[in-house]
Amino acid sequence: MFIRRLALALILPVATACSSDTSMLDSSTESLRPEVTAAIRAALQDEYHAEQTYRRVMLDFGTVLPFANIVTAEQRHAAALGGILRNRGFAVPASEWNVDNVPRFASVAEACGLAAEAEVANITLYDQLLTLQLPGDVRTIFTNNRRASLEGHLPAFNRCR
Repeated sequence: MFIRRLALALILPVATACSSDTSMLDSSTESLRPEVTAAIRAALQDEYHAEQTYRRVMLDFGTVLPFANIVTAEQRHAAALGGILRNRGFAVPASEWNVDNVPRFASVAEACGLAAEAEVANITLYDQLLTLQLPGDVRTIFTNNRRASLEGHLPAFNRCR
């Protein structure tokens, strides 16, 4: 959740300053503006954080649902974001997160509750990032990742609380 708050603090001022700019590039072969690159990297670290948190839950409690399914989805989300960077010649940053620097939980139910809160924060992050002027491919991936959190991950975590 820290990375989500940090991302919002870093991205929102840029988004507000640039929201009326219509010169954003639409081709996936053209370079990205710095604020879009920063948005992608913030989203990527958020996806990495979720993946490592859900891995931690499985290390502590076994291959439990819905974590076992959603960790794979988080990997797909990160891969899609990384693909945008790679397609434009940027290096894909390594995760700042690993199973040793993410939260641990006393129970699966507690993990589900906090994972639900994290998914709400993820949805909010994508809501804010989607206010930027974005190339079509970036907008599509942000929208798809947001939808997966809203329609898939959040309901699954709410059911297991």
